[in-house]
Amino acid sequence: MLAHQLQAKTHGDLNPEHKKYLDLVGRTLSKRPDAPVPNFSREKSQFKSGTVFVREHDGVEHRVLATPEGLLWDQKTYSSLSAVAHAITGTNWNGRRFFGFKTSE
Repeated sequence: MLAHQLQAKTHGDLNPEHKKYLDLVGRTLSKRPDAPVPNFSREKSQFKSGTVFVREHDGVEHRVLATPEGLLWDQKTYSSLSAVAHAITGTNWNGRRFFGFKTSE
């Protein structure tokens, strides 16, 4: 603990996203030490804050805003484009495909 405090004082502490993830891992493993470690989703941080994704679906234009907290659509924050696509369509979608990202070939 002391080493962490010294490192945080020198280099800066963990950001809130990492703290939240480590808390989740700690809670999960304290309940079941043999449980798989939860995945750390970084999709929301892959997009520069302020980026807007636009998609028309069923005649309605949907705009999603990347924020430091996640992806904002319909006054709710989502952790991934796939979660937004599911909220829009009601079915499972690859978020990048739904929003028209080009695939690298």
